[in-house]
Amino acid sequence: MKNSLYILILIVFNSTAVIAQEVDSTVSASPSATVTFLKVFFALAVTLFFIWGLAWFAKRYQKFSAPSQFVKVIGGVSLGQRERAILLQVGEVQILVGVSPGSVNTLHVLSENVTVPLPPSGESFAKRLAQGLKQRGGA
Repeated sequence: MKNSLYILILIVFNSTAVIAQEVDSTVSASPSATVTFLKVFFALAVTLFFIWGLAWFAKRYQKFSAPSQFVKVIGGVSLGQRERAILLQVGEVQILVGVSPGSVNTLHVLSENVTVPLPPSGESFAKRLAQGLKQRGGA
């Protein structure tokens, strides 16, 4: 997959270089402003088309690796620089897993589901921000 992407990049850049050489060979020693503008415009168009193609390719193949809707991350906490404990919900079951760079281990399967408390709906963002700053000693 990566090799084909690299080959595509090389083909695009090689073709723009060949076209630029052909344009240079047909233009006299002192190119006019119009020719210079057309060369810049063509290079920009090829570059934008290439970027659009990469975005389309990434969007198309992202569908195959999309996360499942049946597994939800409820929360997580950092246990070190590269270790985390994450609470997952799979269907109706909640599982606490430990995640490190080399492995994912089940720590506990909860018998009762944890409910996440929702903030009061009447409370404004400004009040919550002021309260958070006051708790940290910022204001």
